[in-house]
Amino acid sequence: MLPEHIIQQLKSENALLHVQLNDLDELIRIREEELEILRTKAAQVAALQSNLDENIYQLEQMQLFLGDQEREVAGANRRELSMETEMIESLQMEKDYYTLSDKLKSTRAALEDVSEQFAEASALFREVATLKSTIAELESKLEIESLDNQFLREEYGKR
Repeated sequence: MLPEHIIQQLKSENALLHVQLNDLDELIRIREEELEILRTKAAQVAALQSNLDENIYQLEQMQLFLGDQEREVAGANRRELSMETEMIESLQMEKDYYTLSDKLKSTRAALEDVSEQFAEASALFREVATLKSTIAELESKLEIESLDNQFLREEYGKR
């Protein structure tokens, strides 16, 4: 049998390894929660992209509508009334255009923010991979230490 101080040292090292393993498990759990948050944000980016596409489509439709209105006004018999109608419609469309333009700028800014968050997520993924590698290394070392302890016990038991 091993001397008491060696057994105590092995128990102490084993307890320390358990604490470290629990700490790593907690760190992985936290990282997984962060990854879930980033996945949620990625879904939000997709929704923002869809809104951006819809806004662009509406802008194109408004441009088509504006072209149709201009052709109608050009063909009207009463030029004065047609010009007045065209001006009112044009002002409203310009207002709508600037409103959509502002929304587009806002959406692009949000998309840039999300892109930055994706960059951060990428860094977190690399960190998680590093942590997983470290955990695997620690588990391997723990197993080797355990086998060494078992071997020493067997050797000590033969004596």
